[in-house]
Amino acid sequence: MTLGPGSDVLQAGSANDTVTTVADGQRDVVDCGAGQDTVEGLADPNDELAATCETAQRSFEPAKLPKALTVGPTSAITLAIGRADVPLSFAATLATAPPKGSAKKGKAIATATAPQGTGPAKLRFKLAKLSTGFLSRRPEVRVQIDVVAITADGRHFPLSLHSGSPGPLQAIALHDNQLRLKIPAKLRHPHRR
Repeated sequence: MTLGPGSDVLQAGSANDTVTTVADGQRDVVDCGAGQDTVEGLADPNDELAATCETAQRSFEPAKLPKALTVGPTSAITLAIGRADVPLSFAATLATAPPKGSAKKGKAIATATAPQGTGPAKLRFKLAKLSTGFLSRRPEVRVQIDVVAITADGRHFPLSLHSGSPGPLQAIALHDNQLRLKIPAKLRHPHRR
């Protein structure tokens, strides 16, 4: 089976399958099913290859997002986003998550970058104004992390990160890239004792 140009979704059967990828920059989702399966070609960083694809050359393996993160004493959070198997840099925006079912964008809270490299990829977000503004009134807020992987030749790939296993293809999460951000009271109200 060969994935064509554009975004593809493939759920293979129980046989030993060989799937050929096309590096087209579009997100492909592949579940190889049972059997000993091979994905030929280097997958784009934003392609999602299930663990059932036993032999695959992934350019990026996303980490499972935590369901919640607590802001540290320096008003920062560090988030492991995955592992780059080819040189990649990353740029990300942390924003309030839009209301469920809304087409509106959330309010940007912080940005982060990670330099080009291979291996584990982490992003560090420094949150400003925790003691003033809307974040000072909220002990918890649902946030969305929009991450872009950038290849050595400058191509951009928006990543899809999950806080749980995405499960079967029919159940891919509507709220990818989201988690709960917990803000301790001592950061929201530093002058109270």
